[in-house]
Amino acid sequence: PPSMASRGGQNRTQGLTVAVCSTGHLRTFALPGMYSSLSNNLLHTAPNTVDVFLVGHLGAYRGSDNAQLTVEMDGPTTAEDEQYKQALGHLGLLGSDHVEHTSGDCAALEEGWARDGITGRSCSGQGNFMQMMWLDHCVRKVRNSGRQYDLLVRMRPDVGIFQPFPWDTISTDRVTYMTKDAGGRVDWFFTVPWSTITTWWDPIADMYATGFDGLPDYTIFQKEQMLVEKDFPVVIVRGRRRAQCWRIVSNWDLQNDCQQKTAGGFW
Repeated sequence: PPSMASRGGQNRTQGLTVAVCSTGHLRTFALPGMYSSLSNNLLHTAPNTVDVFLVGHLGAYRGSDNAQLTVEMDGPTTAEDEQYKQALGHLGLLGSDHVEHTSGDCAALEEGWARDGITGRSCSGQGNFMQMMWLDHCVRKVRNSGRQYDLLVRMRPDVGIFQPFPWDTISTDRVTYMTKDAGGRVDWFFTVPWSTITTWWDPIADMYATGFDGLPDYTIFQKEQMLVEKDFPVVIVRGRRRAQCWRIVSNWDLQNDCQQKTAGGFW
């Protein structure tokens, strides 16, 4: 039988209320394999209540060199897109006030700031800046929801979950992240204990708000004493049979499972 110590470790996430902030261009979000695996592998495996806050950008955007080379789907151009509405319905999000659709540009971000009561920020339009500012907007949606959460999960609409999520490995007092290719750390999926939002996240948001535009994967995970590294079954999905499994470099079993499922049309 497991020791009390290991049992305690397994149980530490039980009873947690979780807010998932999914922000970015919708792209592959409406693929049936994407929203069904999000539901089955992340939401339904959560130890307690989990609420999704979706800030989805409509239409095409290919900011990075990698995106320009590899994006296969640009996502819906309207919130009335039938496949997209089907995805929202499957996730219980159709008509939810936790869902916000935007163009993702400076005008939309500035409107969000005005609604959030933020003054003194100016929008540069630079990709890394926009990514972090939209995430900050989603964090503010969670803050203003009237609900208390224990854990924030940051992800993107085009991130797929290909195995049941290992909730029992997630730290309740440190930011949990995964390493990736090129010596970076995954900035499109990580978990943040709500108790560290003001001490860990707010300084990052303030730094980007001044116009900083550094790569988040080499910038936001600097305070080692506030971090812990784990492996996640998560991947950026570009199409039904196209996902960036090669970015998973710390666990070959995970990478192999990702490759096999993707080749088989999992998404």
